[in-house]
Amino acid sequence: MAFENAVRLQEINEEMERLQNEAKSVRAQLVDEILVAMKEYGITLADLGQHQSKRRGDVKPAKYANPHGEGTWSGSGRRPKWFKQALENGVSEEEMLIKTTTF
Repeated sequence: MAFENAVRLQEINEEMERLQNEAKSVRAQLVDEILVAMKEYGITLADLGQHQSKRRGDVKPAKYANPHGEGTWSGSGRRPKWFKQALENGVSEEEMLIKTTTF
């Protein structure tokens, strides 16, 4: 056959994909076992010298509000365009602070 190597390459690629899927499954099982053991023995990431990173989904409360329309900003990360433009137009940061009421 003229393309024996092509057939063999296809077989190897299929075997690699099967092994990668198997490795993912075994890794997931191992992670589950580790989590169960951590819960059972009360071990935390801090105990292991690790810190839990904040998830991207964690949202800080808004600290500033756009004085000329919609938009809020937590005060972390890049300043939004509206915030920069308001400062350029003479609005102070204090004026954009969201006023909170405590009872």
